[in-house]
Amino acid sequence: MSEILEKLENIKLKAEELYSTNLIKDITRKLFLQKYNSLYQEIEYYSTYPQLYEDWKIESIISQIEEFNHILSAIEEGIDERKHKKFFNELILKIGDFNELDLWIIRMPYKIPSCRVFSDNSELCFILQIPEKPDYLDTNLLGVLAHEPAHIHHFVRSKIESIKEEKRKVGESLADILAYSIVEYMFTHSSVFIVREIIGVSKACESKETHPSWLARITVLRSVTDEIWSNSVIIQRNSVALDRLLAVLPLLNTSEEFLVQEILKEARMLMSEWIKYKTDENLLSKLEHLSDDEVEKIGEIPKKIRELIVGCTS
Repeated sequence: MSEILEKLENIKLKAEELYSTNLIKDITRKLFLQKYNSLYQEIEYYSTYPQLYEDWKIESIISQIEEFNHILSAIEEGIDERKHKKFFNELILKIGDFNELDLWIIRMPYKIPSCRVFSDNSELCFILQIPEKPDYLDTNLLGVLAHEPAHIHHFVRSKIESIKEEKRKVGESLADILAYSIVEYMFTHSSVFIVREIIGVSKACESKETHPSWLARITVLRSVTDEIWSNSVIIQRNSVALDRLLAVLPLLNTSEEFLVQEILKEARMLMSEWIKYKTDENLLSKLEHLSDDEVEKIGEIPKKIRELIVGCTS
C-alpha cells in the first residue's frame, strides 16, 4: 500500500510542479488535485474498512493512478499529440463559452479512447486520451470526441446539472444531437484531407477558408430538409443517428428549439460553400474516374469516403 500512496503523491507533486513552470493552467492543476483527493479518500476508506477490500477495487485505483502519472509525464516531456490540436481547440471553443481552455491530447497504451473534462466558471481543462495509433474515423474515438465536448454546451450543462432525472435524460439526448453534428463536422474535415492526400489533389485548388462546414449540422437539417434525405448514401450512413434525433425532438423545450433554429440558420448561410465543394471538378473527376484497380489500392476508409462524396454528387 505504501508504494501505491507514493505513486499517488506523485500526482499531486507533479501537478503543482507543472503549474509552477506554466506547463499547465490552473484549471488543469485543479483537475489533478481533485483526482488526487478522490483516490486518496478511496484508499483511506479501504484501509479503515479492510473487510470491504476487494482486489478489483484496488486494481481500479492503481490503474487510475498510473493513468494520471502517464498523462503528467507526457505533458512534462512534451510528447503530447499536437497534429490536430488547433482543430480540436477551435471545435471545443465553438461549443462552450470559455475564457481559458487547456487542451491536451495524450497517447495512451489503450485501444479504447477516453477523456477527462473539468470546468470551473469560465475555465476548461479537456484531456483527450487516444490510442497509440489513433484512427480519427473510428467510431469509438469519434464518440468520445463528440459526445463529451457536447456536454460543455451551456444548454446541455443546464440539463445535466438539473436535479430532475427526466431533465438529465433530455440533457444526455441533446448532447447526442450536438455530438452527431460534431461527428459530421469532423468526418467532413477528415474526409477532405484524406481524399486530397491519397488521390493527390492539390491543396491549392480550393481556398483554405472554404470548407463545407454546414455538413456539421446535417443531423438537424435531416429532420427538416427532405431533399438531403433523397440521397441513399447519407440515409444509410446516418440511419441510427436519425432514429435517435427523431426520438428526442418532442422533448426539446423552447431554449433548445432556439438552438436548433440557430444551427439551421447557420447551415443555410454556408450552403453556398458546399456547392463550391460539390462542384470542384478537379477533385470529383479524380474520384469518379478511378479504375477498379486504383479503387482497390486506396484502402477501406478511403473507399468509404469515395462512396460518400461520389454519392453526394451523383
